[in-house]
Amino acid sequence: MQRNWSARSGMRVLIVLTLVGSAALSQGGANNGDPSTWPRIKSPSDDFSIRFPGNPQYNAGPMDNGGTIVRFSYNNERTDGLLYQIEAIGFSTAPDTWPAAQRAAIDAQWENMPARSGGVIMDRRVSEMSGYPARERTWKAQNLFARSKYLFKGKNLYNLSVIAVDRNALTSQQAEYFFACFKLKD
Repeated sequence: MQRNWSARSGMRVLIVLTLVGSAALSQGGANNGDPSTWPRIKSPSDDFSIRFPGNPQYNAGPMDNGGTIVRFSYNNERTDGLLYQIEAIGFSTAPDTWPAAQRAAIDAQWENMPARSGGVIMDRRVSEMSGYPARERTWKAQNLFARSKYLFKGKNLYNLSVIAVDRNALTSQQAEYFFACFKLKD
């Protein structure tokens, strides 16, 4: 079964990130203190949890490829200069079971999505998320910088991002904590 991962899907993700990051700052209730006191949010299917500095916005829906997407985001720009976001993209079958060429195509598409969507990838590296090998990249789109980590596990792709006007905010204590507090349920 062929997956339809068009460049439009990548473009939509970049557009959503840019729009959300540039949106009016309407969320309140940020936890300005110790990040370890941030509330823990669980996914609707209880396959992951993560902490945000406040109550994130949530949305979910279908994707062009027949999969689903769940997204939580929280704009804390007034407090620490960051937009925090996690996306969980579900596929009908696990990418690890796909033919090698198909899996390589989705890996390449996801890895290069910022560049294909008009962004500039500034850095790439191997990383980890919740104890699993992951990929990390830092990129710039328009006037925003983003740092994201992603991994494929089971039938899902998990993508965590922090987005800011100031590139230095991407490595702040709050940003590092956000990445570190992501937990997959085994």
